[in-house]
Amino acid sequence: MSGRAEFIENVRRLTGRDPAVPVVPPDATGLSVSNEDAVAESEQAKAVAAERAGQLFGAAADAAETAGWTVHRMESLEQVANRIIRICRERDIESTLSSGHEVLTQAGVNDALNTAGINAEVLQAAEGDTKSAAFSVGAGITGTDWFIAESGTLVLHPREGLSRLVSLAPPIHIAVVEPGQVLPSLDELFAIERAANIDDSLTSSVNLISGPSRTGDIEATIVQGIHGPIETHLIMVG
Repeated sequence: MSGRAEFIENVRRLTGRDPAVPVVPPDATGLSVSNEDAVAESEQAKAVAAERAGQLFGAAADAAETAGWTVHRMESLEQVANRIIRICRERDIESTLSSGHEVLTQAGVNDALNTAGINAEVLQAAEGDTKSAAFSVGAGITGTDWFIAESGTLVLHPREGLSRLVSLAPPIHIAVVEPGQVLPSLDELFAIERAANIDDSLTSSVNLISGPSRTGDIEATIVQGIHGPIETHLIMVG
């Protein structure tokens, strides 16, 4: 008996399986709701986000702080650009790369940064080397696709105008979230994701970001910034 065969035989023996009886997987149970119900659940999740925006915003701010985000509460979009400039100046950031989220354009973020003497570029999928740009700037700036109030988790769907590197490569990540973008829990997010899969609008991947990067692999000591940003800022508008 070869080493591989002997190893498999030992696994079967130790797990109490008879090698003469093939392992038959259980019948698939399938999804619990129809496509129509899944779409309805998605619409309900979005309605909850809109109707409970104020309550969810407060819960999201508390969870975000617990997760390690530095939370900034702004009353209007007009205040967003100045707060981002302040963050950059306090940390001697000379350049930024931002996603194509509409909220950043509405707030005039990049124009304000450039006027303030901070080199601000917007990610363009067809221009330059995204990887090189993302690793060379001091901060990545994004909007928000969804935010989970329960866990303080930012949800981003990488796509044209939003490389995952914008939020993962720079040492500082700044995200802007608005009312109506906060979901109570992952259950609502999964409902929305399933509906997107049904209508073929689901992106190939999703980033779930709960504060700065951290690891406990080094002598069981928590170290931040090993696999991504060492600092994350959440600007909540409204």
